[in-house]
Amino acid sequence: MIDHLFGRPKPSWKRFQVFFVIIFWLWRILHDNPHGPRVLWLRRANRLLRQFTPWQLIVSTLTGVYAVRNLDKILGLGAPEPLAHLYSPSYYRATWISTGLDAGFATAMSIRPKWLRDICSVLFSVYYIVYANEADEKVRRFRAVPTVEMLRTTWEKATNPYLRLVTIFPRVTIRRKFFLPRPKDSAYNRPITVWLFFAPPEHHLVRATDLILDFPGGGFISMTPEHHEERLRMWTAQTGKPVLSIEYGKAPEYPYPYAIDECFDAYRVLLESAGKLIGMSGTKFKVVLSGDSAGAHIVVNVMLKILETQISLPKPVALVLNYAALDFNFTSWMSPTNLRVLQSEQSSGHIPGIAEQKDHFGHISPLSMVGDRKMIRRRRSWRDTLRTLTSPTTERPPFRHRPSVPAVKMGGADTVSQDTVNDEAGSMADAESEAEVREEDRPLQARKQKVQRWRYHLGRG
Repeated sequence: MIDHLFGRPKPSWKRFQVFFVIIFWLWRILHDNPHGPRVLWLRRANRLLRQFTPWQLIVSTLTGVYAVRNLDKILGLGAPEPLAHLYSPSYYRATWISTGLDAGFATAMSIRPKWLRDICSVLFSVYYIVYANEADEKVRRFRAVPTVEMLRTTWEKATNPYLRLVTIFPRVTIRRKFFLPRPKDSAYNRPITVWLFFAPPEHHLVRATDLILDFPGGGFISMTPEHHEERLRMWTAQTGKPVLSIEYGKAPEYPYPYAIDECFDAYRVLLESAGKLIGMSGTKFKVVLSGDSAGAHIVVNVMLKILETQISLPKPVALVLNYAALDFNFTSWMSPTNLRVLQSEQSSGHIPGIAEQKDHFGHISPLSMVGDRKMIRRRRSWRDTLRTLTSPTTERPPFRHRPSVPAVKMGGADTVSQDTVNDEAGSMADAESEAEVREEDRPLQARKQKVQRWRYHLGRG
């Protein structure tokens, strides 16, 4: 209520209100008159309640609170349910569980260290599954201001060790994570991380000639093959074919078009070895490209690169696209009239100055990591102090924003300038491992930036 009175919703004020109410009533219980204040009929009611046991009083109080909180439903004044006739009962139940898990994991997102966050994620999820309305409200608030961290936390639930304990996976003989080299003329050096799943006996892999090459979805920012493991295991169990899934680099650490180039390099290197790199026969080799959501988008782009490249590459025998993200037509939930507002390059009416107001990022490349705004730093709170006490000393430092340097080819088709390949990633990926890289191993552009910073500070001194 405090934030409503001040007209500025702030989580810190809400937290203050909760602590204030708890401390106030604890003080009244411990230090006030045990018979209650002399207000109206409170003391008479207190004498009448002595005939009930403490258990009866507690349960009656909780029942009364529950009835008051649901008074609108008791009187038939509740709001209409928008999902009442929209989904089947099974889908509605699945949405209920998924929303509860999303709310629980999002709530525990900021807890450190990881082992404590994993436990709290499950405990909070159980709470929000029981209290479904609170889960809807919590998820609505998080999705109103989505961040990469929040999306990764709620979409990557499948790797929680406690959820994996209760997950039943189809049985496979090979579940292996390893690395593939890049083609010799690739513009990138970072090895390609892949996951191999194979259900038949392991010695049958050497005779396999067909491969399902999968690019997992995740909104271009999250989720690895491990988060799609149940589906990948099921495919190899039902088809008897090996399934190779690519763990491609995600934005914003690896901005567009890194993921497309990485998956195209994976396709090329597998064709060059005819599958021998992953243990297949190496004689005949046929590939089916598959992907879901963002992964299906990458499948289509890889197919376009296969058709457009001047290198002679065999084409895949099929493309399997699951709910592919291919265009901007949200016709499943937006009318054509409303959709036209998003697609039109100009409005139906003229608003003077609106274009100039919305062009404040016009000087920045669409591929760059926007970093010209001053970072907003909040004050250190008691929660930060608790994090410092409970976090391990080896925890990863926060990301630092620096302009990314794209990979550039120099000279002929087979020549790559290694100095300008800034570890094939954006600024976040560089900052992640910057402390572990020797000076002579740094990309040339990063060393230039460091020298420029030194010159700037020396000039000021």
